[in-house]
Amino acid sequence: MTAWPVRYLIAAGGAVAAAVVSASALIFGAAGAVVAGLAVVGSSIYLSRKLGARVDGLVRDIVRMSPEEGGQRPRVGWPEEADRVARALTRVGDRFAELLRSESVERRRLESILDSMQQGVIVVNGDGVVESANPAALEMLGNSSQYSPGSQLASITRDARINALVVEAIDSGEPQQASVPLRDRNRLVNVLTAPLPSSDRSSGRVLALINDVTDSALADNTRREFVSNASHELRTPIAAIQAAAETLQGGAMEDPEAARDFLRRILEDTARMEALVSEMLELSRLESGQTPLHLGPVDTGLLVDEMLDRFRPVADQKGVTLEGRVCRGIPMVIADRSRLETALGNLLRNSLQATESGDWITVGANGVDGSVRLAVSDTGAGIFSEHLPHVFERFYKAGPSRGQSGTGLGLAISKHIVQAHGGSISAESSPGEGTTIAFILPAVPGAG
Repeated sequence: MTAWPVRYLIAAGGAVAAAVVSASALIFGAAGAVVAGLAVVGSSIYLSRKLGARVDGLVRDIVRMSPEEGGQRPRVGWPEEADRVARALTRVGDRFAELLRSESVERRRLESILDSMQQGVIVVNGDGVVESANPAALEMLGNSSQYSPGSQLASITRDARINALVVEAIDSGEPQQASVPLRDRNRLVNVLTAPLPSSDRSSGRVLALINDVTDSALADNTRREFVSNASHELRTPIAAIQAAAETLQGGAMEDPEAARDFLRRILEDTARMEALVSEMLELSRLESGQTPLHLGPVDTGLLVDEMLDRFRPVADQKGVTLEGRVCRGIPMVIADRSRLETALGNLLRNSLQATESGDWITVGANGVDGSVRLAVSDTGAGIFSEHLPHVFERFYKAGPSRGQSGTGLGLAISKHIVQAHGGSISAESSPGEGTTIAFILPAVPGAG
């Protein structure tokens, strides 16, 4: 049917109805006018119902335009006004669908960015309900399994300080920041909460940014401890040198025997400071990775024999028996030989300081499951259990029996050398039963 405008039909219908009624009145009289009027009313009712049905159909089509209803387009047709409305709604629907697609793409892009961020991000509304939280935040807080949309912030953070920062940001309308220790996670996080713009102040939302600063805090603490320990270790020989120099200046130079004794002490303290500074620089380079490894095949059995020959004169002078136990057919390792000499030498030096005349020191080497194990065992006084976890720390000295004359850096250096080669180091000891410190290095692939 041609899409005639409704206004034309109404106007034409009115004119036709008037003409029909007038003609019927002239021809058939009053009865004809009544019949003609009834016919006009019937036609009007028919047209109105048909027009109403078309409007109802248009309304149903509009409802089905939503994506949830299948995205159906309104049908066009009679009358012209409905046809124009249907076409206009189709254009609006197409534009709306495009906006939805764009919004969906942007939302997925934002979710991808948040999921890949190492910084934790949480959005909380004014009621304390978490609207969104990225995986980094849940991992830092240790509650990825407990989180679900609509969870309360308190159930995720389980930390009153973080919750208080969110409340303070809502109440003050200003950003809040603090470092919060997560004691159940043994972590330290930096939390920044900032209110998000909202037209409804009663339902303000807050953005919480969480950064894990545990490693940087440990590094800062380590640097402070290193400086403090180094200052303490250097203060002793410097004070001794100053005292000896002042004594010589005060008249001891006139006594040749006393002068020689004080000069010997000055040289010993100077050598101690030189060794301390050298080992601090070595440890610093190892920790920062600034010292490259010159790798090559190393025969660990031959290495043990050479280290025994180097330290045997010192052991004999002290009355300590030094022996080697190297298994036959031990595989080679790919390593920096000079670094392994340093690591093994530090272990031997520690054992010599911890032993007395009549004690034994044994250096062993054997293959273990594709690796090579090097161990230095002594029959000295041993180490108490409370000291054992700390023996590889900088400047740590387990007690008088473990060589207070050393710098306290030897085992720390050995640990970093072994770790730089992809190996591991450990210590075993019992008071009165001696100590064994061993490190394991990967063997040459296919060897042994």
